[in-house]
Amino acid sequence: YNYRHSLELYLKSFVFSTVGKKHELSELLSEFEKYLRTYHKLEMPEVYKSLILEIHDFDQKSFVFRYPELVKSQKTGDLGEFRVNVANLRRKMDAFQVSFHKIIEADSNLQKGELVIGC
Repeated sequence: YNYRHSLELYLKSFVFSTVGKKHELSELLSEFEKYLRTYHKLEMPEVYKSLILEIHDFDQKSFVFRYPELVKSQKTGDLGEFRVNVANLRRKMDAFQVSFHKIIEADSNLQKGELVIGC
């Protein structure tokens, strides 16, 4: 849950004004890609994009880990179980953090350490 939520908040830190209080990672990713192209002339690396979309497919509205008895993941269906290589996921999330902070440092419109994030 925390990894998914941190991705959501990082993405919102760049695009909150256009997405408001949405929680869907796919929509946030789409807006973030527009932000990267517009302000940095960059394309989102496929490795990052695919991980965000995989997490989105698993937990579209950020409910699966918070309310597992009420909400079933579309990926696990009725099985209710799944496997995650936590060490690998941690490495990927660490790379996300470094990348997001490099973008923040490169954007004069974002004040380092003072991101406005709305849940």
